[in-house]
Amino acid sequence: MPQLSDKQIHGILFDKDGTLFDFHRTWHSVITKAAAMASGGDERLGRILLEAGGFDPATCRFQADSVIAAGHAGELAELWRGLGAVLPLDDLQGRLDALFAEEALASAVPVTDLRPLFARLTRLGLRLGIATNDSEASASATVERYALKEFVGFVAGYDSGYGVKPGPGMALAFCEAVNLPPHHVAVVGDSGHDMAMGRSAEVRLCVGVLTGAGTMASLASQADVVLQDITGLLELLD
Repeated sequence: MPQLSDKQIHGILFDKDGTLFDFHRTWHSVITKAAAMASGGDERLGRILLEAGGFDPATCRFQADSVIAAGHAGELAELWRGLGAVLPLDDLQGRLDALFAEEALASAVPVTDLRPLFARLTRLGLRLGIATNDSEASASATVERYALKEFVGFVAGYDSGYGVKPGPGMALAFCEAVNLPPHHVAVVGDSGHDMAMGRSAEVRLCVGVLTGAGTMASLASQADVVLQDITGLLELLD
């Protein structure tokens, strides 16, 4: 495994779901409830919505880089509305955001004890942030629930005004917020969108993790290194 000195990396920007939290275990029940809401309880339509979004009800697995796994609520609402979702587009997006913020936080399964890990990374002199294609409110609620506020200097969602992944906006905003050039920053995530964000922002290191919908096959060609989970960052950073 390649190792990097702290002279090279001074900041880490984390994705949220699939990176800090096990995506499959966290989002199975959440997305099932979302589809039931969007379909008005029509089971057949609900299954169509789930499969189109990238979730296989038979295996309870999410497809890598699918709309559900890597997109934001607006993209999902537009997709589902086009397939027959019963709610108007704006209403559907708003209800998806609200449901995701409440249900995903309630069912979240952290991949490790986050506070000790973030504390250790901070003691190494690293500045930390979270950038998600979920809403900013959901990300901020996560920071509060897991007592990470003292370690996290930047939080952004798809609705924060920096653009959405795979664009570079959130990564560049993190660099500005913590006063670091991109070549001293690492982006850590579970999807191609995360890796593309890092690449387009020209960060020093793009780290893939296998706790989301992404697989070794889907991440290997886009990431500089792929880890089983975020605990491997400690070894990577030596």
